[in-house]
Parts: sequence; C-alpha cells; structure tokens
Amino acid sequence: MRVGINLTQFVPGKSGGVQTYVETLVRGLCRLDNGQRYVLFVNYLTAPLFEDLRSERCELVFVGVHIPRLVKAADRLVPGMIFWAYARGLNALMKGARLDVLHFPQNFIVPIGYPGRTVVTFHDLQQEYHPEFFTAAELEWRAENYRPAARKAAHLIAISGYTARSLVERYGVPPEKITTVHTAVGDDVSAPVDPGTDGGEGLPPRFFYYPAAFWPHKNHARLLQAMARLRASDGFDLPLVLTGMDAADAAPIRGEIERLRLQDQVISLGYVPRERIRLLLGRAEFMMFPSLFEGFGIPVVEAMAAGCPVACARATSLPEVIGDEGLMFDPESVEDIAAALRRMWKDAGLRARLRATLRPRAALFTVERMAQGTAAVYERVARGGERARRGGP
Repeated sequence: MRVGINLTQFVPGKSGGVQTYVETLVRGLCRLDNGQRYVLFVNYLTAPLFEDLRSERCELVFVGVHIPRLVKAADRLVPGMIFWAYARGLNALMKGARLDVLHFPQNFIVPIGYPGRTVVTFHDLQQEYHPEFFTAAELEWRAENYRPAARKAAHLIAISGYTARSLVERYGVPPEKITTVHTAVGDDVSAPVDPGTDGGEGLPPRFFYYPAAFWPHKNHARLLQAMARLRASDGFDLPLVLTGMDAADAAPIRGEIERLRLQDQVISLGYVPRERIRLLLGRAEFMMFPSLFEGFGIPVVEAMAAGCPVACARATSLPEVIGDEGLMFDPESVEDIAAALRRMWKDAGLRARLRATLRPRAALFTVERMAQGTAAVYERVARGGERARRGGP
C-alpha cells in the first residue's frame, strides 16, 4: 500500500506543535514493519528534516511547481492566481504518484480537488472558540479551508478527544468519521540529562519554565501578573525562562514585563532546538503551562516524560493529557495561577509527587502508539471503497 504524506504545509521553526507532530509521526511510521510504503512530499524548507529517512520504504518527492510569468502578472489583478496555479501543479504531482491514501497532517487539504482517498489531521478549531485571537483574514482563510477539508476527507484524525468533540459539535462531523490518535513525544525528551550540563550560557542556577510562542491564547500576561502578585506578597524571586518560536508579536508581552518590573526575573530565549529543550526540562524546578487553548498540549507531555514537575490550565485538552494526578488551575484567574505557582515554588513534596506520578503517564503517548494508530487509519481508508473516496459522511 502506498501512502502519501504532504509535508509542504508547514514552515520549520514557525509552526510550533504542528512541526513536532509531523516530524514525530513520519519518523515513527518509517520505523514500522507493516508493509506500507510512504511517499513524502517535501519542499526546499522541509526536505532537510526528512532527507535521512530516504529508503526503499520511504520515498521523498520534491514539490517544485513552476508558476508561469503570465500567472504571476495576473495575480496582481486577481489575487489568488499564483496559489491556484500551485494547487493545480501539486494536484497533478500527487495524482501521478499512484497513492492508495494521501494524508494532509495540518487541518486542510491543498489541493482541495484531489480526487483520491484522503486523511486529514485536525489539531484544533481554536477560531471557533476564540475568534478574538485571529485577524479577519485569518478567520476567512480558516473558514474557506477547514470546514471543506473536514467534509471532503475520507477520514479525520483528531489529536485529542477534545478536538474530536469539537469537530462533532462545531462542524457536525459524524463521530464514526473521526479517530482520536494522541500526539506522541519523541524518545529524545525522556533521555537523562547530565547533572553537570548547564543547558547553555545565561541560565540562572534555579528557574521555572514556560515554552510557548507569544500568541494571545498562550496567556503569558496572566502568568506574569501572577508572578508580580506573588513577588509582592511572598518575596517570590524564582526566575522564569521563556522559549518559543518567533511567530507572534512579542511587543505586548515585553511591555507587560516592563510594566510589572519583572525585567530582572524573566529570561526569553526565543526559538531553541529540541536538544536544548531537553536540557531546560532537565534543569527546571518545574513548568507552568497557563494556556487558554490547546488541541493537545505537547509541552506538558514533554515535561512529564522528562520528569519535570508541571502544573497546567484546567482547559480544553489539557485535563485529558495530564489526568487526575496533575495539578491544574483556572487560567483566567490570576489569583488561581498565583496560588498554583506558590505551591509549585514552596512545596518540594508536591514537586516530587508530580515527578513520580506524571512520568509513567507519559508512556501513554508513545511514538509507536501514535504511528500504529495512524497506520491503522490508512489501512481502513484504503479498504473503504468509493464511499471513502468521495469522503462522504
């Protein structure tokens, strides 16, 4: 069976959890011994990430669609012509690959007119719950691409039960058309860290950690306000280390840091490679994860796997991920965040308990389980006949 995977839908270093999902999934699939062959469609940005996987079972196809000069000129008068030409060329390339199933791992299908059997992974429908976090253009684009993809695809993969329920509630997708396959954490995160390794220059000897880009839903402002409140009431002085891709406007958060006079207590490292994330998790006293909205919550599982105590928001998919053993708080309440932060800071026994109970839970989210669950969806869709080909409910 030949399975195509479109790896041209994300920009490395700018796509956050989606990139982690795609890289982890593809590497897991290529390790399976299941008779499936994978055709990886890559471009000049994504090809370096997967070049080492090239083998008899994993074929790399470079996507280079020629856009005629006439089309480029027409695009100035009729915006979208370049995209139309690109989609048409991509469609021809994918049709020529003689695929049994084609997987689009990021919420939408391009080209939407591809006639074969398709699987689409949905990470979240955040725009349906928090439209205030998106521009008008972003909302329009998602409306034009997400719902049609959910309707067109033969089957949908949801990365959490929460996302699966969202697809049913907001898009009316029949539950039987959705399979929940939890995102996995790479084996590299749980590898032990040398106690003598400092994780890089510029880190304080003790700190707590929050890995997230400065998107509004990541809720940095309330975490900073909780720090300031605890600093005033309890003398809280533990530094916060921030990491995250440079894909959002950092000015409001930097302004909040200055307003709260926390410049001496907040260290922002920007985007860091995965090997340094492992070092940060190994060195951090604990992680705070106050996000208002997650489709899954990869950083929480990474902390669990690395043995880093973590407290997270009681919101969206996060209770599903951390389970009853975890410490959760109301992410819309600065007071509740401050109370959880105080407990994590003061209570060494709590940190030890979280480290002991959450690390085994991370074993629920393995690469092997994710790859096997996804491969099973491919098999089911490939056997689905004309009904799956049409993508009907």
